[in-house]
Amino acid sequence: MAMASRSWLTSLECSTSTIPSSEGLSFLSVLKNWSEFIFLSPCSQRILFSSVDLLFLIVCLALAVRKLFSRFFTEKNSSSDLDKPLLPEERSQLKVTPWFIASVAVTALLALSYIAICILAFTRGVQSPWNLAEAFFLLFQAVSHVVILVLVAHEKRFGAVTHPMVIRAYWAVSLIVVALFSATAITRMVTVVGENLDQEMRIDDIYSLVSLPFYVFLFIVAIRGSSGLTVVEDLRVETHDSVDADVNISGFASASLISKAIWLWMNPLLSKGYKSPLKMNEVPTLPPIFLAEKMAEQFEVNWRKSGENSKNRVIFTLIRCFWRHITFTGVLAVVRLLVTYVGPILIQSFVDFASGDRSNLAEGFYLVLILLVAKVVEVLSSHQFNFQTQRLGMLIRSSLITALYKKGLRLSCSARQAHGVGQIVNYMAVDCQQLSDMMPQMHALWLMPLQIGISLVLLYLYMGISMLVSLVAVFAVLIFTLMIARKNNFYQFNLMMSRDCRMKTTNELLNNMRVIKFQAWEEHFNKKILQFREKEYGWLSKFMYAISYNMAVLWSVPVVIAALTFVVAILMHVPLGAGKVFTVTTILKILQEPIRTFPQSLMAVSQAIISLERLDGYLTSHELDTKTVEREEGCSDRIALQVKDGTFSWEDEGAEQVLKDVNFQIKKGELAAIVGTVGSGKSSLLAAVLGELKKISGTVRVCGSTAYVAQSSWIQNATIQDNILFGSPLNTKRYKEVIRACSLEKDLEIFEYGDQTEIGERGINLSGGQKQRIQLARAVYQDCDIYLLDDVFSAVDAHTGTEIFKECVRGALKHKTILLVTHQVDFLHNADLILVMRDGKIVQSGKYDELLQSGMDFGALVAAHESSVDLVERSANNSDERTQEIYSPRPLPITPKSPHSPKALTPISPVSGQGDPTDESWSLDESKSEKGNSKLIEDEERETGKVSLAVYKQYCTTAYGWWGIVAIVGSSLLWQLSLMAGDYWLAYETSGDTLFNPSLFIETYAAIAVVSCILVGIRMFFQTFIGLKIAQSFFSQILESILHAPMSFFDTTPSGRILTRGYYLSSSRELSRLDSITKAPVIHHFSESISGVMTIRGFRKQEKFFQENFDRVNANLRMDFHNNGSNEWLGFRLEMIGSFLLCAATACMVLLPSTIIKPEYVGLSLSYGLPLNAVLFWTVYMSCLVENRMVSVERIKQFITIPSEAPWRYKEFVPPSNWPSHGDIEVTNLQVRYRTNTPLVLKGIYLRIHGGERIGVVGRTGSGKSTLIQVFFRLVEPANGKIIIDGINICQLGLHDLRSRFGIIPQEPVLFEGTIRSNIDPIGLYSDDEIWKSLERCQLKDVVAAKPEKLDASVADCGDNWSVGQRQLLCLGRVLLKQSKILFMDEATASVDSQTDAVIQKIIREDFSACTIITIAHRIPTVIDCDRVLVVDDGWVKEFDRPSKLLERRSLFGALVQEYSNRSSGL
Repeated sequence: MAMASRSWLTSLECSTSTIPSSEGLSFLSVLKNWSEFIFLSPCSQRILFSSVDLLFLIVCLALAVRKLFSRFFTEKNSSSDLDKPLLPEERSQLKVTPWFIASVAVTALLALSYIAICILAFTRGVQSPWNLAEAFFLLFQAVSHVVILVLVAHEKRFGAVTHPMVIRAYWAVSLIVVALFSATAITRMVTVVGENLDQEMRIDDIYSLVSLPFYVFLFIVAIRGSSGLTVVEDLRVETHDSVDADVNISGFASASLISKAIWLWMNPLLSKGYKSPLKMNEVPTLPPIFLAEKMAEQFEVNWRKSGENSKNRVIFTLIRCFWRHITFTGVLAVVRLLVTYVGPILIQSFVDFASGDRSNLAEGFYLVLILLVAKVVEVLSSHQFNFQTQRLGMLIRSSLITALYKKGLRLSCSARQAHGVGQIVNYMAVDCQQLSDMMPQMHALWLMPLQIGISLVLLYLYMGISMLVSLVAVFAVLIFTLMIARKNNFYQFNLMMSRDCRMKTTNELLNNMRVIKFQAWEEHFNKKILQFREKEYGWLSKFMYAISYNMAVLWSVPVVIAALTFVVAILMHVPLGAGKVFTVTTILKILQEPIRTFPQSLMAVSQAIISLERLDGYLTSHELDTKTVEREEGCSDRIALQVKDGTFSWEDEGAEQVLKDVNFQIKKGELAAIVGTVGSGKSSLLAAVLGELKKISGTVRVCGSTAYVAQSSWIQNATIQDNILFGSPLNTKRYKEVIRACSLEKDLEIFEYGDQTEIGERGINLSGGQKQRIQLARAVYQDCDIYLLDDVFSAVDAHTGTEIFKECVRGALKHKTILLVTHQVDFLHNADLILVMRDGKIVQSGKYDELLQSGMDFGALVAAHESSVDLVERSANNSDERTQEIYSPRPLPITPKSPHSPKALTPISPVSGQGDPTDESWSLDESKSEKGNSKLIEDEERETGKVSLAVYKQYCTTAYGWWGIVAIVGSSLLWQLSLMAGDYWLAYETSGDTLFNPSLFIETYAAIAVVSCILVGIRMFFQTFIGLKIAQSFFSQILESILHAPMSFFDTTPSGRILTRGYYLSSSRELSRLDSITKAPVIHHFSESISGVMTIRGFRKQEKFFQENFDRVNANLRMDFHNNGSNEWLGFRLEMIGSFLLCAATACMVLLPSTIIKPEYVGLSLSYGLPLNAVLFWTVYMSCLVENRMVSVERIKQFITIPSEAPWRYKEFVPPSNWPSHGDIEVTNLQVRYRTNTPLVLKGIYLRIHGGERIGVVGRTGSGKSTLIQVFFRLVEPANGKIIIDGINICQLGLHDLRSRFGIIPQEPVLFEGTIRSNIDPIGLYSDDEIWKSLERCQLKDVVAAKPEKLDASVADCGDNWSVGQRQLLCLGRVLLKQSKILFMDEATASVDSQTDAVIQKIIREDFSACTIITIAHRIPTVIDCDRVLVVDDGWVKEFDRPSKLLERRSLFGALVQEYSNRSSGL
């Protein structure tokens, strides 16, 4: 009986006829025989397990049908259990435990393994009932486990905390059956020793034993019942209100597994995009799980886990955040890899089938079915891999951008200066993108050895020992690619460093274009940027040529290795048939992919490593120590602010102490003033109170909330109202009171759109005074306890300053604690405490009278101020008694030179280039019908529809015309023809109809291989050479265009938008455009926030700005996400069509007789047909990709065609080298408007200025003072009239010939990153001695000489490591060096104290005694001793005479003088 039992263990019979006859046997014996057959026979076991699988599938199908039926035919209020879904739809917030992850992983592993074994079983063919039972058993197992995998994976979506009963029952029964399988397997291994056991059965036995632990685990899961998901408190992802309320969330969020698998969720968006070009608001928002807020939170949690002292924190944090995504994409990569080899393996089977009599068509159709299944799995896994890796890259970019932004708002001041704004923006724009782009290449590194190993094993199976030459060749190519990759790593590092330098300089150029145009420095900056670009281009060329050599070698790999392999095979007498030859060539083509992608992946990884190092350096930089200042909200102490024994430094290491032994305290409600000479440490003291400085010793205590108004205005690109509210809710009553207190009412009346007027980037369309008052209004509106005001009166005239002091400082802020830095001595009488600073120390403190009696520093400051006041009063006293009645509200008499009626003037907005972008406000004519909209920064220009052929033509013909394209296309066609010739030669020589001649075969194939290698080398050279030339040409054109663009272009175009142009189907094309457009706001907001970080931190508004960053990142990523989705939607469908076409064609070859299709051409056809799906996809995809890339060219083209300002030089009219020699100026009927369809800003100016005269220009709000200066430099061209200087009409000159002859000290002192020498003499025209003399004259010699580097002392980005006053003095130093005959000064000494101002005015009088000087000033002492004073009002010259003459009669100038004289006593 034992022997009978053993026979069942090894029997492969499936028929019941093998059961012994029941005659003469008892019932128990018969039962035993049947039981042994059913439970011990391998065939019966498989039928039994298949029955369990079939029953499970039927139950699942029945439940699904029942659910579908009930949805259409059951009443809505039905509560039947059968009407409920298989998985409950509970939408609670869930926590995933390891049990759930393990369940999914085990089920997926079993499903994949059964799919693989099933494919192998069908590949072997079905030649007996046992083979049929085995194949269908594996098929049912594969389908059952895939269904379970789908259901278990969906449990998270439906919130199922328990597994469905049907799955648990199946797992329980499965364990019993698998245990039976394992028991019989062990019995066979033990008892059937030395006997002939079927090899397939032995493999099955091993698999049963290996899988048993997995089934035990699933049985435990079934007993537990829990799915491994636990319900937590129902919390939604905290998102912005707009996201919460947005019903247009991506279809991905609610899509089923099938919909996600084949991108059905993209259909509605693509359908909409097909009907009309997509608009921004039509693209759905990101699914909640992908939002930037979620990514930032996840990154921050894992960043803290990585530990502060660990190296490579960024990469480890990213791995912790996304290990599941990385693992999943790795599994997809393995699946894709394995099914790729099914096709080549089948070539031999198809050729063998075609060579036979083709009588058994079933075998042919089995081969076609296997090919179809393999192709479907390949296409699905391939495109899911692409989509999932792109999605992973997107999420990584989101995490990094938000982390970089948060870090930017936490950086210490010295760390921020060390990196620089441009560099920090580069981390976000370049490095984050590098890491994102690297994701698809990541798995290629570890897959490459596996892929090569499988290929070499298959080659060995087909070619025997001759494959060793392939092995040697592969390793040789790998060594070569590694050497190239190592070089490329070096090139890439230097390329990125060069790009950083070039980007930083470009950023400086764009941010300071007004000053650069004033000084005619465009050519200098053009040269500087081109030098950096040349260096960058040199490294880029080396990098690209190295890649092209590499690619040429890699494209040559299949044909060269094939030739070598066939040579060795012939020498070793290995027979070469059609099936074998084309199987080998197809495997070599597959082998080409890992060899080709490996260096690219290695390069991407090496680039990523460099980026990671840079990001590590940035994200681990010093942060502001939040414990520096002891803050206490709502404290009852009478002391509002106290600093005790404070020593501070701007450096994190505290090497240079900027404040020493600081001691003071301010009581609640007090006004404390800080005074001192330039560079004494006044602004640093405010920074110390805010916690911006490194505290070396002492304590800082702040009792209450703080508001900060910076000396250099920081204004956002938003409406005036948004700038004032600063994220706080609108309280209309309070808002109006703030507007009144900050003297903004008149400005808002003048602006056409009032407080809804949009402010340009960096407040470009506002004057310094307006920016300062909006800053002040922002602070006042926040209703804080303590106000830190840094020189808020420097940019406003005396009248406005008085109003602000009365209505704001002593009015709206009457009960607030105020710490005021000021140079206005007039206001100090009202201060409760005055702190006098010198060299970083408080040298005096007390009230005004106390300090005045003690003399010292304060006495000197007051003396300097009083001397200037005396000068004004003497001028006033010398005038007629009528000066007592200076001011009159009545309109002035109309002079012949001002033919206008005041009543005709209608105040309007300066929007869209109307008005004076640097004056305090404007007053222009415009009818209501001419109104446009309140946006100065218009939405970015965007084409729609197809990219025009003109764009393609421009790109293709930029470098060498059509000849370049002919060279590339011609070499590519010849190369492809050579490859086809090689394949045809193989088919021809291996056919049975030809006599095989080994030497002829090898010589011909080797010759074709050599020609192919040469042609691919030529192709790659042409492609790289012409591509580089085109890129360089576009760069030169866009730089040239930007440098020649008029100033109005920069007023209305954010720098972020310009910078993005320098980098980078119907629905896909529009999504690509939108993706490009939405990148610029992210960059701009990032740059803007880093620039204003002190203000943001001063108000404790970091969270508001974090949210704004989230919103902008989400807006960009939703375009990226749906763009990727649209690409894979298209790719999947195209490749599926290609796969079905291939299988249909293969089925035809199976059906047609060999007389029609010869076996060798079956092999040739399949070797070309296997990649058909990919070729079809890449043909369409690349055409779409090229069009999407042409969007970049389209965007660059828009900037290349910017209307240009006048030429820099006219060859036919060059002014004399000594022009202007006298400085005589005659202005006749000068009329100016900012655009052709806008009203006049200057309405008819008549002036005559004699050479050597000093002219003071004054005027109240909206007069047009700064516009007048801009017209002299032709930043704005005259609409009518003319300006004659020394006999030459300036409009006849080239702009550089004009601007280079004038000197100017602008209102905002601009310094560039570099050294003192490079800032005071950027072009390098002067000797060190001349520079030292200039520094001495502008009072900076001692400061610069004290620096260890002297003239090479560093100047940080925007001059942040120098005070504003010192920056103004350096700008004065430039003018002193230049010694121009005509000098313009626009509030040149607004940020220096009266003492320094007096010295500077004296220097100017001495050094420019023979020069014509035109000075705009709010300080009356600055203009009172001018030869003549020009009073401009509303675009007209109202008064122009000697100051004494104007003071003798009732005049506007007299009113200003009287106001200044009475200011101190009236406060």
